[in-house]
Amino acid sequence: MKNTLRSLVLVPVLASVPMAALATSAELTITGTITPAVCTPSFSGGGTINHGPIAPADLSATQFTLLNAETVQLTITCDAPGAFAVSIRDERPDAIPAGIETFLNAPAGAVLGLGGSTDKPTGAYTVSFAEGGQQGDSGAITPISRATSSGAWTALSGNQIIVNQASDMQYSWASTGTTPGAYNRVDATLNIATALNRTGDLPSLSNELELQGRATLTLFHL
Repeated sequence: MKNTLRSLVLVPVLASVPMAALATSAELTITGTITPAVCTPSFSGGGTINHGPIAPADLSATQFTLLNAETVQLTITCDAPGAFAVSIRDERPDAIPAGIETFLNAPAGAVLGLGGSTDKPTGAYTVSFAEGGQQGDSGAITPISRATSSGAWTALSGNQIIVNQASDMQYSWASTGTTPGAYNRVDATLNIATALNRTGDLPSLSNELELQGRATLTLFHL
């Protein structure tokens, strides 16, 4: 009986081996991505400022000529409240008249070129935050800046409101203090001041001379 019992016990154990080899499985995968708010910047008028025809007779041979002041609206919209910063890069940095920064009351690095050549630059312009023209979710906000991407934020004063294109310079907005706020929408009025070079330092004006200022604004999520 003992032998018979042992053989009966072994049979189901041995029979289970091929059944285990035939087992199949299905994998359950859990995925997802935690992302910051997606924010998109845009300029009014498609980001184009047109000074129209300018008569050579309206330009000075001995000093820079200041054109009419212009404004442009920067709007940043987010799909959820988010904190962000912006920077600006001049795409015409190699053609800026010497001394025009002083004429535009701008700190070093804060003027952007209008095209031309290094020896015959057309002129320059500045972009600055309009005082009282900054709104975050319909409330008043204040522009702030930092010199590097990891630096401390500071309030802007005097001609610091002029956007500086120095490397790593970033700008943001705060409702109070100097900590960037989180907003669904920011509406920022920017002032544009443009000055043209002296006629003696411009290419021949017997042909049309186009103003070719171009700058790129980049948005960073914080």
